Amino acid sequence: MRLNIAICDDDKSFMENLEKMLISYSLQFDIDIHVDKYQNGSALLSAYDSSQSSPYQVLMLDIEMPGENGISIAEKIKHTKDFDVLIVFISNYPEYMLDSFSVHPYHFLQKPINYTTLNTLLDDIYNYYKKTHSLVTIISDYDTEHTIYIKDIYYIECSDSSSKALIFHMKDNQIHTTGTLNYWNTTLADNSFILCSRNALINIQHIHFIKDNQIILENDEVVTMSKRNRKKGANMAGKSTYLRTVGVNY
Repeated sequence: MRLNIAICDDDKSFMENLEKMLISYSLQFDIDIHVDKYQNGSALLSAYDSSQSSPYQVLMLDIEMPGENGISIAEKIKHTKDFDVLIVFISNYPEYMLDSFSVHPYHFLQKPINYTTLNTLLDDIYNYYKKTHSLVTIISDYDTEHTIYIKDIYYIECSDSSSKALIFHMKDNQIHTTGTLNYWNTTLADNSFILCSRNALINIQHIHFIKDNQIILENDEVVTMSKRNRKKGANMAGKSTYLRTVGVNY
């Protein structure tokens, strides 16, 4: 698997040093990493405009840059060009962290960056891609075979336990099939899924926010979380760097 990483920072020497650390990691762990560098957000946006597909899996963006800041650039890319790209914000100022949550960043790095911290982050990113880009095959009620990425599943709903009827909810469509949530809970145990009630197994990567016992997903679907699972759900949601939890009471 190859990781295409873009660094966007107005400090050229910082970018060159970060690129060297990324290459060192690539050589140390035999992982194919390609790095492109951009000194402003306009150049990065132009790279997206000239590419027919998403050119990067990871964007490492300085927040403070001349012209548009990193958060504004991330919003444009996430909302119109590549929703799935992982955003890693870089800054001298940790107080920007709260502002960055609007684009669901994967991580926040404070300058100066040391090699050990970067290695830990890259390990997490590599493991994330190995898990989320795995495929599962589902046979629908119409005997149609669907092969989908695990990462594209928003949640699995048990619509009728007596007939073992399940609904796989994706961003814009659903697949109706049969099975049990217990089976899928075990199968997807290593892929950021939690059983938030007896009727719903949810992918925490797609949680937009949690309020009281309501989980609001990125596609605006709402899933009710049982009272006994609210603390577990809130704790696991807090561990995910993709989401921000709002008004969670437990």
